[in-house]
Amino acid sequence: MRILLDLAVGKKCGDDEVYHMEQCYSFNERPMNWADAAKYCYDQGRNLALTESEDDQTFYAGYVQGMLSATQAFTQGVSGVWTSVRSVPNGSEPAWVVVPGSYVVTHQYWQPGEPNIYPSYDEVCVSLQQETMYRSWMSQSCDALNFVVCKRKAVDQGLTATNLC
Repeated sequence: MRILLDLAVGKKCGDDEVYHMEQCYSFNERPMNWADAAKYCYDQGRNLALTESEDDQTFYAGYVQGMLSATQAFTQGVSGVWTSVRSVPNGSEPAWVVVPGSYVVTHQYWQPGEPNIYPSYDEVCVSLQQETMYRSWMSQSCDALNFVVCKRKAVDQGLTATNLC
C-alpha cells in the first residue's frame, strides 16, 4: 500500500487573498458604490475591511498602494477604497457604525478636518484615500465609487491526507 500525503498545514487564506493578523484580505479593482461593495464582500462570506489599529493603518497603506498604481487609479478617476464604517443619524451629530453589526466605532482614525459635514448623515460612508496614503479616514458620499478591500477571519485548514493504493 502506498500512501500519499497532501500537506496543507497552516494554510489560512485563499490564493487570491493576503494574510495579516489572523485576517484574509482580498482586493477588487472594479469601482463600486458603498452598498454594492458591502454586498460584494458579503456574497463572498467577507466584510468590507476596517482600520482597527495603527498596525491596520500601516498594513492598508502598504497593501492598497501595492495593489493600485497611481496611474491606474487616476485613469479610472478613482483613488480610494471603502471601509465598513458609515454614519447613521444621531441627533445633530452622526454616529459612526461598523456594518454589518452596527456597533458604534469607539476608536476613529480621521484625517484632520474630517468628517466633512453633509446634509444627510445617513448617506455618508468612510473611505481611505490616496491623498492620505490610505492611512486616515475620510467622509464621502456612499454613492461615490471606490475600490473594494474585503476581509474575513483566517481559518486554519489543517492537515489533509489522501490515500493511494
